[in-house]
Amino acid sequence: MASRIWSMAAQTRASARGSAHRAVPGVQSGRPPRRATEEHVEIHPDEVAARRFSVALRGYDRDEVARYLQDVAGAMRSLRARLDDAEARAARHRAGEDIANERLAALERETARHAAHEAELSAELAAERRRELSIDLTDAGDLRRELHDARQEVDELRTRLAALDPRGVVATPLGPPPEIAAVLGGEHASGNGADRRPADPPPFSFESARTLEHGDG
Repeated sequence: MASRIWSMAAQTRASARGSAHRAVPGVQSGRPPRRATEEHVEIHPDEVAARRFSVALRGYDRDEVARYLQDVAGAMRSLRARLDDAEARAARHRAGEDIANERLAALERETARHAAHEAELSAELAAERRRELSIDLTDAGDLRRELHDARQEVDELRTRLAALDPRGVVATPLGPPPEIAAVLGGEHASGNGADRRPADPPPFSFESARTLEHGDG
């Protein structure tokens, strides 16, 4: 439609230029004719509507030409309005894209900030866990060493006890047998004598054991 209107306008300009060469003396046109070399000159709708032509013999009907120019001018106004509307919508679309891009960039920055913060927290928690695990391992190593030292000490005590008591008189390092403890210490009375319990034995020694063993000859 637009190309057809522009073609019709070009034909109108060409016919107007041809009529101007055959103008009746004394009749002047409203505007000077355009040069034939102007091919892509922008034409305003008001300019088309106000266009006037010279009167010539065997020319076009002036009223018909005027109506045609009015139609062309109306079509041009409609096309210009549509073009302005399209440009406005394109501008709003570009503005919306800019806002959307800004929001997207802000969201990406916020997401990256949260990811960095979470990564930092994870690293701190991992470091704390490694420190706790290192402390636990250190404590476990200390306990193992203490247990090993205790076992070595028990073994040394047993070796020394075996060297001091080769005949095995002492059954346990915790104290003498009950019968020896009864002979050595007797029993201590408690209350009125109805309730009795063995008295605590005196400290055991190998000398007292040998005395008991050889006492009766």
